[in-house]
Amino acid sequence: VHEEEQRDNNDNIGIRLNKVLKASHSRRQADAIIASGRLTVNGLPNTGAGQRVLPYFDVVELDGKRIVGWEQMNGISSGS
Repeated sequence: VHEEEQRDNNDNIGIRLNKVLKASHSRRQADAIIASGRLTVNGLPNTGAGQRVLPYFDVVELDGKRIVGWEQMNGISSGS
């Protein structure tokens, strides 16, 4: 199964967007940023706080700047 199809078929895959921001923002702040539309995933506007992203696959940006290190912050290693 292609990763996009797998993601569509299983809403529990990946990390919620507000956890991506947890290193530098409170959960309320993260939810406000997500709702404001300032966050993009793979160059596309986010679809809401429930959107999930795949570690080491999806590119998450805030105000056009890539957020780095969120995978490690959530205890996920690259496996390499």
